[in-house]
Amino acid sequence: MAKKQGISYSADAGLIRGEGAMRQAGGFVDIAGSMNKGIDRQMKVLQQAAEQREARSRARNAEVKNYLQTFNSNVDVSALSPQNQKEINNFLMGVKDRYAAAASAIVNFTPGTPEYMEQLDIMNNEKNAIATAKAEIDGFKDSKVNYSESVKDQSEGNSEYESSMAGLVFTGRAPLSLKENGQLVFQDKEGKGIDYKDIKMPFKQAYQQAIEYNDLFTPIYSSGSYDATKQKMFEDRIKAFALNNPEAMKSIVADKLSSFGNFETLIPLLDDPNLSQELVNGFVKISSEAARGAAANGKQAKISNQKESRRTQEYIGFADTIRQGKTIKGGIPVRRKTNQFLVVNKDGLYEVRNDDGVRLDVTDPMTKEEALIFSGYSTY
Repeated sequence: MAKKQGISYSADAGLIRGEGAMRQAGGFVDIAGSMNKGIDRQMKVLQQAAEQREARSRARNAEVKNYLQTFNSNVDVSALSPQNQKEINNFLMGVKDRYAAAASAIVNFTPGTPEYMEQLDIMNNEKNAIATAKAEIDGFKDSKVNYSESVKDQSEGNSEYESSMAGLVFTGRAPLSLKENGQLVFQDKEGKGIDYKDIKMPFKQAYQQAIEYNDLFTPIYSSGSYDATKQKMFEDRIKAFALNNPEAMKSIVADKLSSFGNFETLIPLLDDPNLSQELVNGFVKISSEAARGAAANGKQAKISNQKESRRTQEYIGFADTIRQGKTIKGGIPVRRKTNQFLVVNKDGLYEVRNDDGVRLDVTDPMTKEEALIFSGYSTY
């Protein structure tokens, strides 16, 4: 009977030799070591990605911050009423929010793409809205001061509606709103919105232009005539004056700045811009009628001046006669006295007589010096 072979627990020499051979040949794989190296590489990749993401985030935030720093939304609203200040501030907050949202979005898009341009348009629109609002509010502040300083000199020739609207706006009684583009809009008494740029500052009384207007009558008065040729030339000048100075024309009509012509009938035409041509025509017509009157007055003045000139020469002659101690036939008439004449008596003194030659007991006989004063001709 064969002998049963026992189990051996000793190392297999062949396996040991095989492992040694594998080690020498470099064929043994360290699995655990390989896994650790792979994890390290992956961690480095993830870390680099995180750092790059953080860098991009910082860059975006810096870009957004730069956009916001260049966005100047400071507007001085102190010239407005408290309610209108609130309206402006609400508008500014909305503009800031829309700009900030677009600034945050634009950094996520490539410049030049439709998405980028869309956000850029929003930002530019909001910047322009702020600029427009600031410019109009600054202009309003200056106009408010001008209105306050000129209110006493404002002309009655201003349109009733425009004058009333300016009063509401520049005294803080007109409600305010803003368009998306930043333009100010004020409401009139009926609630109708009027753009600030369309609100007219009431014009002042045209004192200087009234002088220029009055000067146009001087040559007519001086000539004392107003024939067809002069009338045509004059009316052309008046029409040119009215068309080139419409506010001055209205002031002359309403403020009664000229003594040449009565313009009461034209006042109802001042408030209707559709009647501007009728106003000009009426102004020319009334001025022409006044020129005709000026010519007549000038002619009469010429006649009076001629008479005065002759009278002056006569007074000079009386004064010279008295200074010489002489008299004239019938006696020298006493100025501003009725039936009193100076006559030289036999003593060479002057006494007063009537036209019948009877001596009047109004004064004692006078020397020539005393007679010159008594006669009223001493200044000639």
